[in-house]
Amino acid sequence: MGVALLLGPVARRATRPYVTATTPPVEALESLTKIRSTVLQAVQGIVVVGGVLVTAGTLLYTAHSVRLAEENLDTTRDGQVTDRYNSAIENIGSKSEDVRIGGMYALQRIAEDSPHDRPTVVRVLGAFVRDHGATGRPAVPDDEATAVDVLLSESSPDLPADLHSAELPHLHKPDANLKNADLNGADLHGANLRDADLRGADLRGADLEDADLTGALLKGAELKGTTMPDGTKHP
Repeated sequence: MGVALLLGPVARRATRPYVTATTPPVEALESLTKIRSTVLQAVQGIVVVGGVLVTAGTLLYTAHSVRLAEENLDTTRDGQVTDRYNSAIENIGSKSEDVRIGGMYALQRIAEDSPHDRPTVVRVLGAFVRDHGATGRPAVPDDEATAVDVLLSESSPDLPADLHSAELPHLHKPDANLKNADLNGADLHGANLRDADLRGADLRGADLEDADLTGALLKGAELKGTTMPDGTKHP
C-alpha cells in the first residue's frame, strides 16, 4: 500500500521534463501512465531481487548450520568408536576367556558400524591368533576359535586375513573364506577346511597333514614346501 501511494508523486516528478503547461491533457495522462507503469515494474523487480537475495542468504545459512551439525556428529561418533575400541582391546587382554570372547564380538560390531576401522580390527584379531598359539596343542581354544571366526567374517580378498605361522591344529572352518589369506607356515594339521575358498592363499610351509580339503578351492594358492593331507611335501 505504501509503495502504491508513492507511485503518484514519483511518476509526476518523472514526467516534468516531458509534460509542460502546453501539453495536451490526453498526452500528459498517457506519459504519466507509462512512467507510473515503468516505476511500478522497477519497484517489483527490486522486491523480487531482494527476495531472491534473502532466500539465498537463508539457504547458505542453513547449509552452513547443517555442515556444522554433521561435523559435530562425526566428531561425537568418532569419539564413541574410539571409546568402544579401547574397551574391546582391554577386554581381549583379560585373563578371563569369557571376557576375551566378549571383546572380540565388540570388535566385530565396531568393524560393522565403522568400515573405516575394519582394517584395524582385522589386524588386531590376526595378531591375537598368531601371538596366542602354542605348539603341540590338541585343538584351538574357544577364544582363539572365536577370534578366527570374527576375523574371517570381517576379512575379504582385498583385506585378507594374516594368520602366518598361526598354531591352528584341528581348526573347524568348513566353507571358510580364506581367499588371498596369509597362512605361510601355519599349523593346520587335522583342520576341517572342507569346501573352503583358499584361492590365492599363501600356504608355503604350512602343515595340512590330515586336513580335510574336500571340495576346497586352491587355484592360485602358493604351496611350495606345504605338507599336504597325505603327509607328503609339495615341491
